[in-house]
Amino acid sequence: MPDTDTKICFVKKKHRKNCFIGQVNNVLCTFGKLDSFIMNRLFKVYCSSFYGCELWDLDNKQLNDFCIACCKGLCRVWRLPNTTKGDMLAVISDSIPVYDELRRRFLNFIFSCMHCGSELVRFFVWFGLQQACMMSPLGRNARFCAIRFGLSAFDIGQYKLNRTCFADKFVSSLTTGFMDRACFAYEVIAIREGQLTLMHDDFSREEADDIIDYLVA
Repeated sequence: MPDTDTKICFVKKKHRKNCFIGQVNNVLCTFGKLDSFIMNRLFKVYCSSFYGCELWDLDNKQLNDFCIACCKGLCRVWRLPNTTKGDMLAVISDSIPVYDELRRRFLNFIFSCMHCGSELVRFFVWFGLQQACMMSPLGRNARFCAIRFGLSAFDIGQYKLNRTCFADKFVSSLTTGFMDRACFAYEVIAIREGQLTLMHDDFSREEADDIIDYLVA
């Protein structure tokens, strides 16, 4: 039987996911008639706060459910099938994968703590990173991020990282063929949404959807 801490952790993660789904539903119900490009901007403003995510356990399998919910939310915004790859969604929506965004926020949280005015806060963060063999919740997250981005323990908290750093690393990990498919899918979506026109007769919305479904699968 799972212990009490595990049950509490599961309930909290389920609550976070349900809150996110509620935010997405509110945006879609209120602005659902707008095109996907405007919806994407609204999604970033109203559905991407991830309040308190700096303290989440990033190496917990249950967090995968939250990331799946985020991908499904983006699929609804862009009117794409739920089978759309997460990396494809990130390129089309001009963002980085959800997991990488959570890692970025955690690393910047560590940076803020290590450079804050409280000596006590700086000590506990330093201890968790350097002296506790990264076995504390903070240390486990740091180790998880270090493995993902090829950082050393001494790199953690030394730099404030913007989205451009992560976006560049993410894009560089994708093949040229994948990027071509994503860019083509983006252009067909623009045609479908009336943001881009062709010199000749445009194909129908159904034909555009068929092409998009093939490209993002």
